[in-house]
Amino acid sequence: MNDPLLAPETPELLTHSSRRTAMSEEMPGASVLEEFLDVVSRLNSSITDLPIFSDYSIGPANWALLKALKDGPLSTDQLAQHASLSRQRVRVQVKELEAKQFLIVARQDEGDRRARIVQLSPHGSRALEEISTWLDELGQKISNKKFLAGIKQMRLLQRLFLQEKRVRHRETRMRSSQVGKTSAPPAEI
Repeated sequence: MNDPLLAPETPELLTHSSRRTAMSEEMPGASVLEEFLDVVSRLNSSITDLPIFSDYSIGPANWALLKALKDGPLSTDQLAQHASLSRQRVRVQVKELEAKQFLIVARQDEGDRRARIVQLSPHGSRALEEISTWLDELGQKISNKKFLAGIKQMRLLQRLFLQEKRVRHRETRMRSSQVGKTSAPPAEI
């Protein structure tokens, strides 16, 4: 592979082009995380701008939901679990994809009238197949070994972020439950 973009070894290719900063293992943790989040944000924008996604007016998150429905209908709660997204975010995406005729809200769940069962529409199935074919063709040009190592690192970060979210949520709940119990009487003016 002679194309440096497909097999990056040069530090400058891994960072924002205007900074041209060389990345090293000695960067402070916060700087590395900030650089990573910057790259992820730019990568997401680059993916969204790819013709295969822009032709369908969807992004990677929408595609991930379509992919989750490939094997059959799911409730919005199941879809949220599968995609590791909040139920609210899934409901918003389902509405967007339904409006674009990628999904069919098939029926209400018999056990819970509020829950919706979602499935791919014929248009959604065709789009998913076309995007998957295109991604398979692009994937043939990529070094699997390097990307698998990157995916492993990204999953570790995903777990770290999820743990941090749970800790913060638990701390917030504890603080809010103690507000009424330990508050002092209002000061006299």
